[in-house]
Amino acid sequence: MRQIFLYSLHDEAVSSLRKMLTIEQFRSPELSEMYTRRYVDRLVDYHAGIFEGLINAGVIKEHDAKTLAMMYTLPVLLLMRNVGQVIAKSSMLERIAEDTPDCTESSLKTHVSHLRAKLRAVDGTDHIEAVWGIGFRLVDF
Repeated sequence: MRQIFLYSLHDEAVSSLRKMLTIEQFRSPELSEMYTRRYVDRLVDYHAGIFEGLINAGVIKEHDAKTLAMMYTLPVLLLMRNVGQVIAKSSMLERIAEDTPDCTESSLKTHVSHLRAKLRAVDGTDHIEAVWGIGFRLVDF
């Protein structure tokens, strides 16, 4: 998994495609659909499968696997769509609440903190910056 992350983060062609799609998704319906399929749907479906397996194994209590996947992935997706920009915690919570009303500011901060630590462990870089009193920013991506 680490090699996949590093590859998608540092490979010039993959990184250029991701940056181009991130920018151009707002100008073209076709590119927006491609971005959504590649960076949203696949990510959510992958994690929904993991949550489904955990539910079936009795590791976590029964819940809708897709909802759990959305709660888990939406902060990352919001940051990826807004690389370099500060995303207010309140904005993140509003967007997440559309799909998962159970999310609180405390759980969001905890989730992002864990995500920051996991990403830092991959290559020693702090990819998510906490902007005190405001929110978070994805940097160096």
